[in-house]
Amino acid sequence: MIQTKIYQAGLLKKEDIKTVAALIKSGGLCVLPTETVYGLAGNGLDPSAIEKIYEAKGRPSDNPLILHIAERAMLKNLVREIPAGVSKLMDEFWPGPLTLVFKKSDLVPKEATGGLDSVAIRMPSHPVMQKIIKEANVPLAAPSANLSGKPSSTRFSHVFKDLNGKIEAMIDGGESTLGIESTVLDISSLPWTILRPGFVTQAMIENVVGHPILKSNPLSPLETPKSPGMKYRHYQPQGMLHAILGQISSVVPYIHQTQSPSKGVICTQEWAHHFKTLHLRTIGSIHDLNSMTSELYAALRDMDDRDVEDIYLVAHESMGEALLDRIKKASSEWIELP
Repeated sequence: MIQTKIYQAGLLKKEDIKTVAALIKSGGLCVLPTETVYGLAGNGLDPSAIEKIYEAKGRPSDNPLILHIAERAMLKNLVREIPAGVSKLMDEFWPGPLTLVFKKSDLVPKEATGGLDSVAIRMPSHPVMQKIIKEANVPLAAPSANLSGKPSSTRFSHVFKDLNGKIEAMIDGGESTLGIESTVLDISSLPWTILRPGFVTQAMIENVVGHPILKSNPLSPLETPKSPGMKYRHYQPQGMLHAILGQISSVVPYIHQTQSPSKGVICTQEWAHHFKTLHLRTIGSIHDLNSMTSELYAALRDMDDRDVEDIYLVAHESMGEALLDRIKKASSEWIELP
């Protein structure tokens, strides 16, 4: 078992930044806060560090990682070309929650890409992540800092529970501001395709580039994913998650008639009064997409902490494509009611 060093983001000194950057550059791993979810960061150009990431998470090695950069200048050595029009996207959405998939250069190890000839790259906006990348002067491979398949980490307590004693260091940055992973857009070939939905929507991208883009289809079991979140089950709590989409007048009696010795409900605050179950967790207001999004993974983790066996999540179209995508991937059962 490794003795994990804990740092507080608000108390980081220049010496701490240098120490963490040196750790990562030498092949060690550190949990870092980002604006989306916490990331498990290692040197993205070091095959042995990348293998340690897969090992710590229990992640399949054909599930590619995202490389994180802090400056545009870092991009040129990682990709073979920057297609026309991509600079507009970087101007608009970098730094921020948009990942772009390029044709990779020879500098990027195959371990980071699942053996593919493409590489996913993002420029995060979180100041701690930015400082560590600049000091290390290497791109950071940083998948979500959780055990593979489980809900992503948006609170430091989640990270600590999953990875304490398995890696060298963690930085506690409080709550993640966005709460779900980045949009992933494949621009390595035409037509450009969204591989994973996120805060940056299809309409937002099309408005910048001035032409239509596509959404990916589900992968077959034999295909290698070009992005995280495409092939394997993700974000799942320990209990059975029953996600129900429909009018509240139909959803409430459906949940009430279900029989379970351990039943929990996740819903928005407007609907909480319908449910008297002991295990009730709200995820913000139906009129506030950011509040719903930022609370989803924390709500799933809360149900795990309570050992809830059957979790009923009340979904709604207002939750948007990205949040509904995560709910579907997390659910054991997806139910649509009138």
